[in-house]
Amino acid sequence: MGHKQSKLNSNQSSEKKNQPKVENETNNNENHNDTTNKPISYPVVGTESIMKKKKHGTSETPVQKNLRWGCDFKTADRICNYNRHYAEHSGYFQKKKLFLKDAEKCKKANKTMLFYDSNTGKP
Repeated sequence: MGHKQSKLNSNQSSEKKNQPKVENETNNNENHNDTTNKPISYPVVGTESIMKKKKHGTSETPVQKNLRWGCDFKTADRICNYNRHYAEHSGYFQKKKLFLKDAEKCKKANKTMLFYDSNTGKP
């Protein structure tokens, strides 16, 4: 639900076209113990304290009510705040026609699509 910037280039292989390219990403997430702004390597591995119980599941707040692309609040809140394994059902994003339309616009214009954290609203 919450993602970083991604950009699809037309010269990427067809296999990689469906995967976002992460650009200039650094570890400046306040939930991580390491705030040295080193480049992030994937997968991001954190300590168990990241998932400790907070006011609203594993977060201080529920997801925002006004999610983009018609994403369901209840589904997003379950995934973001009450989930340790997996996420939405396979193909969920394909049912979000507004998302697909925006993604296609960005791809055609060779522009970056900016994603925001579902809880905080931060890019």
